[in-house]
Amino acid sequence: MLKKLQVLFVAGALLCVSQAQAGNWLRNEHERLYTAEVKFSAYNDHWDQYGTLIPNGQGHVNRQDSYQSFEYGYSYYYTLVGGVGIHNIEIAGASVASGLGDIDLGVRGRIHHDQNGKAWELKLLVPGGYDNSAPQRLGYGRFGAEAGVYFGEQFDPYDIDPYRPGYQAPPDSSWEYGGRIQAWMGAPAPEVMGYIKWNHSLPRDWSMSAILENTSSLGQGTTEYDNLGAPRQPFYDVLLTKVEFKHPIGDGWSFHITPLVNLAGSNIGKATGVTFGLNRLWMK
Repeated sequence: MLKKLQVLFVAGALLCVSQAQAGNWLRNEHERLYTAEVKFSAYNDHWDQYGTLIPNGQGHVNRQDSYQSFEYGYSYYYTLVGGVGIHNIEIAGASVASGLGDIDLGVRGRIHHDQNGKAWELKLLVPGGYDNSAPQRLGYGRFGAEAGVYFGEQFDPYDIDPYRPGYQAPPDSSWEYGGRIQAWMGAPAPEVMGYIKWNHSLPRDWSMSAILENTSSLGQGTTEYDNLGAPRQPFYDVLLTKVEFKHPIGDGWSFHITPLVNLAGSNIGKATGVTFGLNRLWMK
């Protein structure tokens, strides 16, 4: 039973890193951006708490995550942001958890008074109503907060529609980087995430972004005991890489395809996957 619960927690930890990439861009006043993503990933092996790769005793794990996010340009200085995840976990072909995950709500602001592309962000993290005492949860099960800072070039990676008024082609290549810290009321331990991202323009209005991202727990958190009496450690670490391909499809629409792989970690699966996303950018 303890082995099964460990496998379930590893699957759950994988869900917690499915949040969309944070943004360094502020919207124009009354401008809106909607993003819908679906992510498919799977693994057979996982890294234990010491970073040793071991096989899963319960079989192949499949995950499907959907993340819906929205950004609204409240003013020149502030953009309102929000998102919610919907998740499903299958182990050895059987569904073990599905439903609404955590919800994030917050605000993004300018770091530099007269430049875009550099932003801070504050968010409230809200449990989505799943069973907080079940062996498998769809999020962290606690209220929390997130604070981050993000830096990049002065162009919007999703405003790449050449038919859009005021369109300006992005530079041939550029860099982005940033990080955030998340903390909850109780377990798990606070976590820090940092990333670096290289963007490059491709022919026929395609663009590519290569991303290296690391998330680490600031300590091992508090051991929790679920309703079956078995302890589990609510913490993980992961180093992952992904490559995002983006393309406009007219009238403010664009889509992206993002293969990804976990390179190393602890208490997390050695997963590979792909994300498909659709974006809609429009004014009031």
